[in-house]
Amino acid sequence: MELDLNHDLHSLLPPFYREIAEYQQVCDAEKAQFSRTADSVRVIGQNFFVQTMDADSVQKWEQVLHIRAKPLTETLSFRRQRILSRLCTRPPFTLAFLYQQLDTLLGVGRWTCRVDYPAYLLTIGTHVEDKLHREELIHMVNQIKPAHIVFGMYLFCDPVEAYAYIAAAPCGTSILASVRMPEIKKEDTQ
Repeated sequence: MELDLNHDLHSLLPPFYREIAEYQQVCDAEKAQFSRTADSVRVIGQNFFVQTMDADSVQKWEQVLHIRAKPLTETLSFRRQRILSRLCTRPPFTLAFLYQQLDTLLGVGRWTCRVDYPAYLLTIGTHVEDKLHREELIHMVNQIKPAHIVFGMYLFCDPVEAYAYIAAAPCGTSILASVRMPEIKKEDTQ
């Protein structure tokens, strides 16, 4: 709900006072004050929610959560997301909760998770190459996982089209090369 304090205060005065210059100046001054008040109320309303809070409120939450922010390299959006991540990592935890947090932090479909129960090993793979998101992932998983579980992370590399060249080698030199060929689907061979 938007607060609307943009009223013509002159029309609220009795007709006799509308012509007096001092009352006109008072109305103009109050109108400017009402405008600033409406802006303040709007900002306060936005600061109630982590997704819309301003930089000052983000900084206060980072102090509460003992987060050392780097405002020069981290975007306000990332800092808000990190605060949400830290607020959501409260026990008890389930594997479904971990999946939900991974979707929120990394994006749906941008990660894989494997749990090796006999080896007490949790492995997460991701496409995210951004250092800030990787650091937050490590922090989040270490907060969520039990202490006796070992956490491993690996990065997926998107396949790159590479060209192979065959060249002649001097006598007595052998060249061994292995090339990973793309998978040929049945439809492609017909």
